[in-house]
Amino acid sequence: QPLQPKSMGGFRRGSSSHARVQVAADPTNTERWDETAPIWTEEDLLDTVIEPRTGQAHTHTLIYLHAFGRCGKEYTKPFLDRLAPGFPCPWVEGDSYCPGLRVVLPTARRLKLPWGPVETSWHSYREAHSNDVGDPGPLAETRDRLSKIVRAEIEMLGGAADKVFLGGLSQGCTAA
Repeated sequence: QPLQPKSMGGFRRGSSSHARVQVAADPTNTERWDETAPIWTEEDLLDTVIEPRTGQAHTHTLIYLHAFGRCGKEYTKPFLDRLAPGFPCPWVEGDSYCPGLRVVLPTARRLKLPWGPVETSWHSYREAHSNDVGDPGPLAETRDRLSKIVRAEIEMLGGAADKVFLGGLSQGCTAA
């Protein structure tokens, strides 16, 4: 049976060929950094957890962090099929599937960036065309949050820290 994330809810589709999920107007977000990126609902921005297949013991945990401007739910179906078809995920049925894997897909908080847009981000950037960290506060908050998630997952696995993995894509990889 296919795995379904715990926080699954109703998805809304726009009319474009891109996966566009509409959200109520956000008065603080007057511009978007990437106009082609999905517009997430508040529900989409909740952390998502994919449990091991029913009947399978929880043997490992992967905490996977999304890229800048994205969300954890993007790595679940049906988003995954629309936004990154063929992206190999060990939590999706297929050649790389791991039935005892628990996957934690947190979503970064929304930050107002110095040059205007509000996007999900693991840390602030100094300026639009630089990878330098801006305000160190959000990065410190991310580190604290991830530390708590890692500790909780280690506890769930009876103290087996070698069975908890932290990774990500793009900005999520640098935060990991």
